[in-house]
Amino acid sequence: MAVPKKRRSLSKCRKRRNTIFFDKLVGNWLKRREWFFRNEYQKEILPIQQEPHMFKFPGFWPNKFVHQVSSQIKKIVK
Repeated sequence: MAVPKKRRSLSKCRKRRNTIFFDKLVGNWLKRREWFFRNEYQKEILPIQQEPHMFKFPGFWPNKFVHQVSSQIKKIVK
């Protein structure tokens, strides 16, 4: 079976077009630097240690659910 033509090159061109553009004023091909430096800016904004999400319905499941069930089963068996 033949290799599909133009598909790989079109996808590569699209990716390259997203990161590199032609600056018409200067006449150079420039990288979109804000994309590359966005990660550094976000590190300053985000907290260092993220807190875990609270369970939405804390009364629904007790803290030691597995232990309570297993202890109740042991009492029933004895």
